[in-house]
Amino acid sequence: MPVREHVRRFAAPSQALTDSLRRHFRTILELYEKHNGVPLEGLMNQITLNLGNLQHLLSVGLHRGNPTLADTIQCIISLNSFFRVTGRGHTTLMELVPPALLQLCGHRLEVLFTVELLACRGSNFPMDLEPFVIRSISLLDHLDDLTLASRFYEGSGHRYFVYTGNKTTGGQFLDKALALARECGDIHRYCNALIISSEMEWRAGHYHAAQKLVDEAQHLGRLSGDLYIEARTLEMGATTALYLGNYRRCSLLCERTKDVRKMCGMLGSLLDGNVSQVEAETHLLKSEYAEARAVHMTIVESSSPDQSAAAYAYAWLSVAEIDVIVGAPSAEVYHHLEKAKACGIERLGGVDIWKRVFADLALREGDTATAESMFREDVASNWGRDNQALSYCLERLADTTRWTETTSDSPVIWPVVYLVYAHTSTEKLAVHKALLFLAQIFILAEEDTAHSLLVVALEGFTFMDVHRSKAQCLLHLGDLEHKRGNTTKAIELWEAARPLFAQSLQSTGVAQVDSKLVKLQSPAHLQRHNTSGEVTLLYS
Repeated sequence: MPVREHVRRFAAPSQALTDSLRRHFRTILELYEKHNGVPLEGLMNQITLNLGNLQHLLSVGLHRGNPTLADTIQCIISLNSFFRVTGRGHTTLMELVPPALLQLCGHRLEVLFTVELLACRGSNFPMDLEPFVIRSISLLDHLDDLTLASRFYEGSGHRYFVYTGNKTTGGQFLDKALALARECGDIHRYCNALIISSEMEWRAGHYHAAQKLVDEAQHLGRLSGDLYIEARTLEMGATTALYLGNYRRCSLLCERTKDVRKMCGMLGSLLDGNVSQVEAETHLLKSEYAEARAVHMTIVESSSPDQSAAAYAYAWLSVAEIDVIVGAPSAEVYHHLEKAKACGIERLGGVDIWKRVFADLALREGDTATAESMFREDVASNWGRDNQALSYCLERLADTTRWTETTSDSPVIWPVVYLVYAHTSTEKLAVHKALLFLAQIFILAEEDTAHSLLVVALEGFTFMDVHRSKAQCLLHLGDLEHKRGNTTKAIELWEAARPLFAQSLQSTGVAQVDSKLVKLQSPAHLQRHNTSGEVTLLYS
């Protein structure tokens, strides 16, 4: 029998000792919770080394006869906050709290518990949060605590907006959270509310509005001296920079986030996964698919479906999305999609993303009817609500080269719709992709128009360093030069496109270039590329 179990059974500590230890650990946890934005490595180590003892102390205190039951529950909430912020998911003790709460009449404690449940939105909790949310709304009427109310409306607003799809209620709750945070005068609370509000603006495609909120939060975060808040604002700033097409700034802010995170001892924290996702998305948008996939696989390996279900499931969805693009076998893509589904992706707000990747695979495999139906339905349901969904679907509908059969609309309609959307949302990458897709239509009859569109698109892709789209522009410009009899210029453009196709793992693009150059019998090309299979596959 292990020594710890022997002691528990035959020489259990007295109630007075366990109460004293619990109070000690609660003090430490409250210190951490209050000051996690300053360097607290020693305090974190003290908590980490005693997690097993602490959880046991708290578990034995969850019973009706415990006179300090309220303190025990409060300590469990603080412990869960530590688990969550440091990247450990959630403590299973949280699942044991609801029955114990029924024995108390602590309105504030119930709301605190609900707030912590809402903060664990990425964990795989086996309980329905809606009853807790509804009850907390009524309980807040009996409490005069603006800070707690702001925290509650922030968490529940985020849940409605992201995970249940009720964006109207979510937006109303988040507006209320921001107003309450401003009213209570707590700079830390106000910064947190600004960060969440900026995330919602970003999700809605209002990137400049999101950036404005982030800038305000960053300014206040620096004034507060809270490194954790500063790291969160930097991470959100990186996200907005990403979708505004400023990839250099995005990468810089990701590095600064890591530096600040290290300063406050937050290695392995929740922010690690968030920053990794932003870095992976940067690689994806630049068509650096191998790098993006590697980041997501690292997230998979460092997370789990139990403690970090959202990170785990979304990483598998992202891997599936990339594998569709680079030509992985259908069975591999389905396998990754099933892994995401097994994590409860529906409950985690990712079922629509799952369907989009499935539709993209259907399009790649030639099932245009299924793909068109799913994409059109998604566009109709998300117009004015979810710009990320719109961008994904419109990009695929607008790229006429991917449709083996013409859709039910004129081929120019979707590229124009995509351009209008991109201009409205100020999504720089989408604007230039829309120009490329329009050029692919005009190239058949209006070569001068196509040339002008391709030149503008190429400038944008070059500035943003987007390899695949840049290669497509070069390929089409080479075709135009070849038609005009400028063979030397055509070869130069095709030769420039080839390594970009290879870098973005586009074997079809490489083959197209090789075919064109072989037909022209380019000696330099034949000498440089006399072997096949130069594009490294991401799958086995």
